[in-house]
Amino acid sequence: ALAFLQSHALAACTVAHTSARIGEASSTLNDGVVSHVNDLAQALGVRVGQRCQHVVEGLLANNRMSVKPVYSRKPHSGQPNSLG
Repeated sequence: ALAFLQSHALAACTVAHTSARIGEASSTLNDGVVSHVNDLAQALGVRVGQRCQHVVEGLLANNRMSVKPVYSRKPHSGQPNSLG
């Protein structure tokens, strides 16, 4: 998944399943520890072993993170939504 996101110019990291409850966003943010990063995330300063909360706070503080929709919302054409 990290390589796929990298190929779409998206910085990404994963959080270790041993550090946070799977499927619970609050646990991921509050308890999660970064286990893997793609090159774009590494270029932004994200490192394996960092707490997810610290990564998010650091990116927001340095204006290196923006929030935007990942999927475009178009009238249903019978095709899945595309990355946008």
